[in-house]
Amino acid sequence: MVIKISKKAFLRKALRVVGNMARTVSARRYAQAIYQIALEKVRASELYNQDKNYWMDRLGELPFGPKLPLKVKPSEISSPKSIRCTRNIPANIWSSFKKKVQSHNLSPTSAVLGIYG
Repeated sequence: MVIKISKKAFLRKALRVVGNMARTVSARRYAQAIYQIALEKVRASELYNQDKNYWMDRLGELPFGPKLPLKVKPSEISSPKSIRCTRNIPANIWSSFKKKVQSHNLSPTSAVLGIYG
């Protein structure tokens, strides 16, 4: 099927699309600028500095991840390689896991990162 459209109609439509794109980009830049200003105000606040100092002071008390068994000592590896490993979790197990962690007000992502982080 061939759609016939005049050059004038095509250009009108193209300019409308480009204009919408420009407004969207402009709105994003504006939102980003507002976010940056708000972030600077938050970082300059006394409450932010109190919270930051609290967590910096606690940094030494926070636990590390679990001690996992290693096949070899890291110092014995001459050329490290990363291999992507994918496993699928059966839907019923994942659903049960999600319900369990959500009952503790955690997201599944944060729970998995807490385990393997």
